[in-house]
Amino acid sequence: MLLLLFLMICAAGAFHPLVPLSFGHFYTISDGNVGVLNSNGLWMSEVVPPGGPYFNARKMLGVYVYEFNTRQDEDSFGPYTAYTSEGTPWEVTIKVFNKVDGEDAVAVLDALGKDYDQQFGRLLPSVVKEVMSTTTNLQLRREASDLNELIEIKLLEQVRDSYIIEYTHYALRCSFLRSSFHSSPDAPQLG
Repeated sequence: MLLLLFLMICAAGAFHPLVPLSFGHFYTISDGNVGVLNSNGLWMSEVVPPGGPYFNARKMLGVYVYEFNTRQDEDSFGPYTAYTSEGTPWEVTIKVFNKVDGEDAVAVLDALGKDYDQQFGRLLPSVVKEVMSTTTNLQLRREASDLNELIEIKLLEQVRDSYIIEYTHYALRCSFLRSSFHSSPDAPQLG
C-alpha cells in the first residue's frame, strides 16, 4: 500500500524519489519556471534554476519556494468601450503577451506581486480611453497598428509610474500587443 502511494505521488510530477518523502525539504523546479525563495513574506534575491532536487535547509525557518513562470504568457482584457474624438463608441479587446526573464523575477515580484500580469488589466481601461480620445474614426481604420504601439507605450508608462518599477532593459516586457477594434452596436452606421 505504501509503495502504491509512493508511486502515485511520484507520477504527479515529482521526478526524484527524495521529493515526496522529504516533508518539503527537497524540491524540484519544473522546466519553464525559476524558483524564488520567500522568507516570511519577503522575496529573497536568490533565484533557483529549473531542475533539482534542491535541498531547502531553511524550511523550518519559514522559507518556501515559489515557482515563477518564465514562459511567454498571454492575457486577454476587455471588451472596453472607448470613444473617439468624434464621439463614436468602439469596443476594444486587447491581448497582452508578456515574458519575464528568470534573473528579473525578484524585481518584478517585489514591484508588482504574484499577479503582475493582471496589473495590466487594472490599468488598461484608462490607457485605452486616453489613446482613443485623441483618435479620429479615419485614423482608427487606417492606422490600427500604430494605435497598438501607442497603447503599448502608454501602458508601460502607466506601469512604471504607478508601481515605480524602473525598466533598465524592460524587466517586464510586452513582446507585442494586439488590439481588435469593433464598432459598438449603438454606434451610428456610416453610410
